[in-house]
Amino acid sequence: MSNAGRPTELDDELCLKIRAAVLEGKTMKELAQLCEIPFDTMEGWVTRNYNGFADKWRLYRTERRLKLAEDFGDELMMMPNDDQTVLKLKQKEAEFVRETVGRKDYAKRNELTGKDGDNIKIDITKATDEELIQLLQGK
Repeated sequence: MSNAGRPTELDDELCLKIRAAVLEGKTMKELAQLCEIPFDTMEGWVTRNYNGFADKWRLYRTERRLKLAEDFGDELMMMPNDDQTVLKLKQKEAEFVRETVGRKDYAKRNELTGKDGDNIKIDITKATDEELIQLLQGK
């Protein structure tokens, strides 16, 4: 690895290589060595968000965390139910997956928007007086 010479180009090919390494769990220092880029250069890309690199870096790390959580959830679901602790963890995992992945059907929160974030649409000509009063009261 050289500290002098032509600057490294941050292109799509290099980003794919970095993404794959991050998904494998490599640190930024290990990535710099793997890509033959000075660590200071890579760190500078994050600091300055050079060509959106900081955003990509965060996305790759989030993707890794999600993958680890999914893998753990898969392993947990395959464990026998003999232990109450394992059973409780399985229940929490299943609830979490329902509320996030299946949030349209299982979310516990109330949406203050219409479907898919659109405005709430109400046909006031068909609403009852009670419904109109509740709407005006914000209920």
